[in-house]
Amino acid sequence: MSPASSDKEYCPTSNMESVESSTEREAVSKRKRTSKVWIDFILVTYKGEEFAKCKHCGERLKASSAHGTSHLSRHMKSCLNRQINEGKQRTLSLAVNDSGATSIGIQKFDMEFIRKLMSKCVIAHELSFNLAEYKYHNKLLQACNHKFVPFSRRTLKREIMSVYKAEKARLEGFINDSTQRVSLTFDMWTSQQTLGYLCVTGQYVDRYWKLHAHMFSFVHVPPPHNANSLCEALLECISKWNIQSKLFSITVDNCSTNDSAITTLKRNLGRRNLIPMQGQHLHIRCGAHILNLIVQDGMQDLHDTISKIRESVKYVKGSPKRLHSFKDCIRTVGLIGTKKLTYDVPTRWNSTYVMLRDALFYKDAFQHLASIDPNYTNLPSDDEWSYATTLCQFLKLFYNVTNIFSATRNVTANVVFEEIQKVRNHLRKNRLADNDYIRSLAYKMQEKFDKYWKNDYNVLFGIAFVLDPRSKLGYLKYVLESLNEIDAMVQYEKIESSLHGLYVEYKNVYGTDNEENENANNAIVDFEEERASTFSRDAFFTYYMSSASSQVPRTDLEAYLTDPIERSRPNEDFNILSWWKANENKYRVLSKMARDILAIPISTVASESAFSTAGRIINDYRCSTTPETVEALVCTQSWIRDEDISCET
Repeated sequence: MSPASSDKEYCPTSNMESVESSTEREAVSKRKRTSKVWIDFILVTYKGEEFAKCKHCGERLKASSAHGTSHLSRHMKSCLNRQINEGKQRTLSLAVNDSGATSIGIQKFDMEFIRKLMSKCVIAHELSFNLAEYKYHNKLLQACNHKFVPFSRRTLKREIMSVYKAEKARLEGFINDSTQRVSLTFDMWTSQQTLGYLCVTGQYVDRYWKLHAHMFSFVHVPPPHNANSLCEALLECISKWNIQSKLFSITVDNCSTNDSAITTLKRNLGRRNLIPMQGQHLHIRCGAHILNLIVQDGMQDLHDTISKIRESVKYVKGSPKRLHSFKDCIRTVGLIGTKKLTYDVPTRWNSTYVMLRDALFYKDAFQHLASIDPNYTNLPSDDEWSYATTLCQFLKLFYNVTNIFSATRNVTANVVFEEIQKVRNHLRKNRLADNDYIRSLAYKMQEKFDKYWKNDYNVLFGIAFVLDPRSKLGYLKYVLESLNEIDAMVQYEKIESSLHGLYVEYKNVYGTDNEENENANNAIVDFEEERASTFSRDAFFTYYMSSASSQVPRTDLEAYLTDPIERSRPNEDFNILSWWKANENKYRVLSKMARDILAIPISTVASESAFSTAGRIINDYRCSTTPETVEALVCTQSWIRDEDISCET
């Protein structure tokens, strides 16, 4: 046996640690050990004998003075764990990326990366900055790698701000490189301390025809929250992101302050020719908000039937015993209970719709419950059930349209015009309904509809409708004529005129779109030269076809409008961005116009908020920090979430 080998205690370290750890204890040295090797070893006593235990791999080597330290130095040079921990050796490990995919990769401990990852964890999950100082959280990380060095919550905050700045710079670069124009939305949020925050989001289609929606700003706006203060905050955001020349539209909730702010902004940017059509169509009212106003206005005085159904739901869900009894009723009447009974919320009209829809599904179960439970006294009559069915059918269209308008991951601009006309037609039909209450409801809603959408919807949505290859001008005219409105053709001509006017602006910016005429002229010149020397049927055929096609010069827009429409198939998930991507080279200028128009958001809020009449509230965790930190947390969380969604899709 070699001298080096005799210095070692031959036992598997893992077994020793599990079986004999109770007999191993740290030794108290009688004299100071000065060798540098003791930085990597700890002196322990095992079975009455002193050993040097490696801090990296746990191996024990004899440590009596007779053995010296040469064998310890040799172990330090060969210890694989020490090389890994010191960064001299990397290991292969199973890595999991953001999308959940696994791969074999080379791992090296990186404290800077750990801090950045912890920052993203705090941001994404809205955790306290104190996480950095939690005792057992740090013990966990040190158990994973002993080189982890705990840091303070102040260091964590600095790291979070660093992540925010890095993510913002990355997003700015992407927007500058990949977009033509950006459409914005803004809305006011309130903290628990009643501080006002302006939330600005941007939506655009990149050069690869992918829709993006990012939060640009979440800035504190001191009172008063008037038009001037909102306009200043918005201009500051636009300037910070360097999108003055990229702005296309701004979607906002319908209120006088927002209207005035947009008017001021329009004057500021319009006189510098930074927005299309001098900003005539810059201002877009939030479609989900208008729908909410229309429905809430009509449902102020709800029928007594709603109260009975609400009390029925409360009764069933009021105790586990009654809920169990109701489930027995469901099985008795032969229903498959896949729906859950839910209460409605006064500020959310959609919750009333969902409550009615689900209660109607269990109508037979409620009736059976009334026959076996004498304490249940709120069963609606047959007429009241009939009324609830009629009301639910009436509200279904508004519910579906609001969900369409509130989509944040799909293009919505091309469907707005048609959905508005569906609502118009729905109200017109129900003004003639047999049910007095439904008829009264339709009249109330019609008044609110006419206020916002009779003739005042943004013409860009008509253009977006035409830029859907399943529609074009033909279907636009068909829809307007079917409504039998006096001013239908006036609306049609307004949309058609604006379409051509906007196209001319894009053509002036992006150059000529029609290569057919140039090719035709070249063919004519070639034919004249060839005819001077010889006759050729092939040359004549080329000349004939080129000259014939050049008789009517066609722009991108003219070619698009005269080309056949795409066949619309039932239940087909038509991807309009994919269609334009495939036809981008065919309609070179018009496709650029389509990219900007199709990116317009119709709603300022996500689906859950679209049904609410309550304000947007910032939670306790976020409002306890400074406004600058709030902006960093909220914006970065939005960007991280966008990355996660991108990975999923």
